[in-house]
Amino acid sequence: TDFRRRVGFAMSMPSANLSIYINNTQESDSGRYHCHVIIPGAPGLSGELHLNVKVPPSTPVCSMTGNPVLSGNVTLSCKSSYGKPVPQYKWTKAAPLTEVFFSPMQ
Repeated sequence: TDFRRRVGFAMSMPSANLSIYINNTQESDSGRYHCHVIIPGAPGLSGELHLNVKVPPSTPVCSMTGNPVLSGNVTLSCKSSYGKPVPQYKWTKAAPLTEVFFSPMQ
């Protein structure tokens, strides 16, 4: 039932090409697939392949904990609730913007 309306033969039958298609792939489609060629009166042949459906990561949720003051400690966190393969993160500090300070005026 997981494959209903999503899987079928790539070529009209009968055909020597028994390729199948999987539409709207889902993470649950990942796994090993076996193809068995049945030859009446002879040993059969088989092949196997592994399908690994990749899933884009969810939008990361980022947060900061701690006290952002001079000599304080902060923890910057960023995580995605899903993704396959598991997302990896890289932190970079953006270039500081040019700041202009004006001396106090009377």
